Amino acid sequence: MKRALFGIVVVLLLGSAVADARAPRRLKVGILIGVQKVTLFSSRPMTVVDKTTHRVIARVKKITFVASSNRIKVGKHLYGRKIAIYPPRGKYINVRFYTGRIKARPYRGYFLVRMYESKLVLINVVDIEHYLYGVLGMEINPKWNIEAIKAQAVVARTYALYSRGSYRKAGFDIVGSTRFQAYRGVAAERYVIRKAVNETRGEILVYHGKPIAAFYHSDSGGATSSSKSVWGKYYPYLKSVKAKFEETPPYHNWQYQLSIDDFRKRLLKKYPDVGDIEYVKVAKRDKGGRVLSVEVKHTHGILRLKGTQMRAVLGYKNLRSTKFEILFSTTSVASTKQGGLAAKKLTFMQLLRLKHFTTEQLLYFLKHPEARKKAVEEYIRQHSDVQKERVYSYRSAKTVPQVVGEGVIRFVGKGWGHGVGMSQWGAKAMAEHGYTYKQILLYYYPGVKLVKLY
Repeated sequence: MKRALFGIVVVLLLGSAVADARAPRRLKVGILIGVQKVTLFSSRPMTVVDKTTHRVIARVKKITFVASSNRIKVGKHLYGRKIAIYPPRGKYINVRFYTGRIKARPYRGYFLVRMYESKLVLINVVDIEHYLYGVLGMEINPKWNIEAIKAQAVVARTYALYSRGSYRKAGFDIVGSTRFQAYRGVAAERYVIRKAVNETRGEILVYHGKPIAAFYHSDSGGATSSSKSVWGKYYPYLKSVKAKFEETPPYHNWQYQLSIDDFRKRLLKKYPDVGDIEYVKVAKRDKGGRVLSVEVKHTHGILRLKGTQMRAVLGYKNLRSTKFEILFSTTSVASTKQGGLAAKKLTFMQLLRLKHFTTEQLLYFLKHPEARKKAVEEYIRQHSDVQKERVYSYRSAKTVPQVVGEGVIRFVGKGWGHGVGMSQWGAKAMAEHGYTYKQILLYYYPGVKLVKLY
């Protein structure tokens, strides 16, 4: 009886160990990649360890690492290819940035500096829940309904685990940029963000027991698209669904215009054989109205581009989605959006309601009052003499060639982002209509399960 009981206890302990192994708690996030030097500092001494010899090489408040002869140099001394930096108890480590407006940012966890392809890589080793603290503040508005923020927390956690190991050769899992998810450490944290993360702790979406490719975007323009139609890759849970109650968010209706000559110059950067443009047309759409292919007739032939390729050519912030139609005119028409204010009477506070600025941008505006004035002036410049354009409707969009001539090409569209997975504005609307974060998630990712890893 005792032996049997002992066996049961062993099995239970082993089972618990397996469960813990399946619930990774730390992520390695690439903060700086391929740089010559890295500087870290803290308010109290950090512990610096050479991971090759496992010896403590310094206890300092500030330290700079330099790539030298495929090894890491500190001061006059050369060390191995990987060094760990641990924070003082209860404090953060700050990373100094040598480019951009932000000079330094504090981060939770500890850091690794390692050599990769003769350059330095700075890696933040952080608990995944703490990583989410620094992501959600950049990816969703903390003033939104808590259920929408919880949905974003689960999606961001799932996507991080799905992407884990993407940069294994370089020694980290994911990058802390918009290539995966924007991650800004402690500076992006807010009380409501930590609350949403804590209340969904360890919860992820799985399909057949594995984390799903939990893609998301800002605004679906009325309906999401399947991964198959957008990227050509099939995921059974990334289907087209109607965005319930989706309101009219900023840039829900948008325009982008440029001269035919500028349009050709943009194409020439990637497609050098393009001649004079004769016509442009939408050749194919998916069921949700997103552009699958565009045909550009020019004097040297016909160029066929995917809708996603057209966005890459013209810029993702210019062509905010692939749900657009193409129009031509002989005069320029200023950009507009539904529900916009008169540009000439705009104040900075009104601009904040019109545009979604990142936490980083808002902090910059707080410190630099002159930047607020410039932001308003730039918005007025872009939106002066506004003329209303007809509302986008792909069902009435013609796919026949439109002769170009000497005028302006206008892309009139709807939504923002690739349109696959969860619409953040759609999640906001559902939350405001009483849906829980679980209902939101299972609506946008049909066929998946919500599980708790830890």
